[in-house]
Amino acid sequence: MRDSIDINCDLGECDAITEASIEHNLMPLVSSCNVACGEHAGNKAVMESVVRLAVEHRVHVGAHVSYADRKNFGRVTMSLPDGEFERLVISQVDRLIDVCASLDKAVSVDHVKLHGALYHDVGSDETLARRFVEVLRGQFATTAGGEGGEAVSRHMPVIAMAGSRLSEVCRELEHPCLREAFADRRYDSGTQLVPRSTGIYALLSADEAVEQVAMLLEGKVATSTGVAIVQCDTLCIHSDTPKALHLANAVSDRLTQMGIRNGRD
Repeated sequence: MRDSIDINCDLGECDAITEASIEHNLMPLVSSCNVACGEHAGNKAVMESVVRLAVEHRVHVGAHVSYADRKNFGRVTMSLPDGEFERLVISQVDRLIDVCASLDKAVSVDHVKLHGALYHDVGSDETLARRFVEVLRGQFATTAGGEGGEAVSRHMPVIAMAGSRLSEVCRELEHPCLREAFADRRYDSGTQLVPRSTGIYALLSADEAVEQVAMLLEGKVATSTGVAIVQCDTLCIHSDTPKALHLANAVSDRLTQMGIRNGRD
């Protein structure tokens, strides 16, 4: 049995953060957060508030990058003109980098996770997946000293659905990737979720979520047709899932009982 598992959550998908916002309650229960960068939801003030909360709770900060489509919350596939895909990714990651740099306590953007339709489009299309990874490698690589004093490139990790084409491209290009599984969503197959349009896409009871997490920690998940093999490094709980806080607390309690730390290796 593993010693730890990263728990990630998409946050800042609102117009303002108040004391009543779910971000305040969810942040202590996760180890990574994906901050909406203004194209499907959020704004600069919200981004700043979420990052401050992440710093307070020592949570990894990532950019949650989406199609520029607030009307549909980034959940509709869009046809982009030449160069727009790259601009979309770069501008949103840069936006969060600027927010992080403006705060009193320095914090870095630790990873990127795509949102909604863009997540699924890039996850299933090899050409888009390669373009996405190439953008990150070309625009956001940093250099650090290796063990022998030589310069070593450090690349911004990607959170990608376990088994997706994007996760495979990351593996092929030796780009850091956290393979993602879901604690709060029903699975159609090992690489497909039950669509939101069905109305039965989410796990709503703590027992269901805890049972699914236990299976995922063993490398498998129940699907609509049976059981699929899923190897994951991070578990997602969506902040907009019904009863999200209830599910997150139940998952956190269960991990504690199992002696599994909430965090990255």
